[in-house]
Amino acid sequence: MKQLNVIDLDGTLLPYDSLTAWVRRFRSKPDTALLFFWWSGLRRLGLLNRSEFLRLTLKRARSAKDYEAFTRQFAQRLLRDLDTVVQERIRC
Repeated sequence: MKQLNVIDLDGTLLPYDSLTAWVRRFRSKPDTALLFFWWSGLRRLGLLNRSEFLRLTLKRARSAKDYEAFTRQFAQRLLRDLDTVVQERIRC
């Protein structure tokens, strides 16, 4: 299987923002929810910018239990949601 990294800037591949979906899904994990809630509050108050919020989020996510399994499941979901017409173009 080939690996492919894609940045979808215009919404042609996915019908949603995958980064936001990842943060929301990871935020629901019991061992990370409190920190995500705190950082989100700081972000809404303007005390934490977007890049710092994402840096903290990624750092915490990588240290959480079951990160690898979580990431695999999320990747499978992304693959299911990819536009099939675009997938065919990529495969050709």
